[in-house]
Amino acid sequence: MSAAAKFHGIVVTLTAVVVFTLATILKPMIDDAAGRYAALGVLASALSTVGVYTLIAKALSATLERLRLFQRFVFGRSYLHGTWAGWFEGHAGHRRWTVQTFLQTLYDLRINGRSYDDAGGLHATWKVLASRVDDADGTMTFAYEMDILSRGEPVRGITTIQFDYDPKTRRPAALSGLARISPTRCEFRSMNKSGLTTWSRLKKACVKLRSDSR
Repeated sequence: MSAAAKFHGIVVTLTAVVVFTLATILKPMIDDAAGRYAALGVLASALSTVGVYTLIAKALSATLERLRLFQRFVFGRSYLHGTWAGWFEGHAGHRRWTVQTFLQTLYDLRINGRSYDDAGGLHATWKVLASRVDDADGTMTFAYEMDILSRGEPVRGITTIQFDYDPKTRRPAALSGLARISPTRCEFRSMNKSGLTTWSRLKKACVKLRSDSR
């Protein structure tokens, strides 16, 4: 089940519960109104159901934007929101250290990234143009545009990512795959890591990730 389907399933369930509860509490008034104005009662029921659904949907949407615990529940095996630190082997085997920010919503996944050389200098920046997440297979494919400082114009490529799941949470804990950057393909690996406020923290996290992956 997709995250959007799960979310709307929750909204529908809560709407049914709220409408049923209100109908039970207000039953005497409803029965009286239905006896006098049957058509009006049907219309009022329909409008109240739509209104309750809209309010619950808006409230849960706001909660989804702010509450990480709710995000993890809704997105489940495809939860990617956060900062991912990693590395890839670039042209001529040069190692590049990466930071990618994943901003995940029900209908969209925005990814912005940047890479650095061993000295901490900026190597490239990129953004994702389109993406597709398949939580059943544990993969994601996206097309991106990258600005490499040493090149005169942006390059575009396609990346296929394999999720490495945490056995306890059953959510992606690391990403690995091949990035196609014309004319080469680069192996890369990333892990979810918050608090990467300095170059030294980034490099330390990536070095550990590289060591653990061997």
